[in-house]
Amino acid sequence: VPVDGSELSMHAAREAIALAVPLGVSVVAFHSMTPFMYTYMADYAIPNQTSAPEHRRASKRFATELLAKVQALAKASSVACSVLASENTYVHEGILAAAKKTGADLIVMGSHGRGPLAQVFLGSVAMHIVTHSDVPVLIVRKAKETAKRSRRVRTVA
Repeated sequence: VPVDGSELSMHAAREAIALAVPLGVSVVAFHSMTPFMYTYMADYAIPNQTSAPEHRRASKRFATELLAKVQALAKASSVACSVLASENTYVHEGILAAAKKTGADLIVMGSHGRGPLAQVFLGSVAMHIVTHSDVPVLIVRKAKETAKRSRRVRTVA
């Protein structure tokens, strides 16, 4: 389950853990760290406000804290949870590499559900994963939408 710290990704982590409980399987939480970037203007580069080593330390600290939150959620449900973080220019490539490295059977992730126009300009990590993954992908929507959908299913069933 890839997490970035957003409520949507944490919701996906909770759903992955809930799915793992009855199946008796473990969860791998993954965070893709953004590499240090320079801003290029004309013939010279303007570095970010921090140095590359400071950026890496802050990224690793954030990843450690974030992944510890997912581990705590898993532990509360008695689900084994390992963690993995790596630096990736493209998040979807990091997620796919992590799934391959860990031998994942399923990728559970959130999706903002942006419209087609937003996807053209912003791209969609979820769409890249669904398109290029060798393993099944479960897309989890926003908590409010999931709750509405669940009520609807209970009414119909």
